[in-house]
Amino acid sequence: ANTKDAVNTSQTFTGGTPTPSPTTQPEIDVKGNGITIVDGDASPTPDDDTDFGEVDVDTGEVGHVFLISNLGTADLNLNGSPTRVIVEGANPGDFTVALQPTTPINPLITAPNGGNNTSTFTVVFNPFNAFFVLFFYGQTCFKT
Repeated sequence: ANTKDAVNTSQTFTGGTPTPSPTTQPEIDVKGNGITIVDGDASPTPDDDTDFGEVDVDTGEVGHVFLISNLGTADLNLNGSPTRVIVEGANPGDFTVALQPTTPINPLITAPNGGNNTSTFTVVFNPFNAFFVLFFYGQTCFKT
């Protein structure tokens, strides 16, 4: 079978543009497979779902769901409408965001049992070539 391995992919996650007061600010936390994708992580791994594995280039595709939480003390606003997460990089056509996250995302500390304190987005890998960068409009926090 003609396959493509997404192991050598990398992504950058950034969040929305908050308007925090001097004592409050949002803090984006992006998880794949229940594991936090740490800032600056450029090593795809199956553990955090950033490694999309091998996919048949003629007939295959695979989607991974990522969870955004707000660990800060102010609402996390993801800018862009309707596109809040976009794909960039050498081969952005290999990846699509099939489900965009909702916004704003309330702080977990102020809405631990309710409210909109998490959101998900889905990235689908349908290979031509394998390299991608994701970012949320306007946030200064980067996940790679």
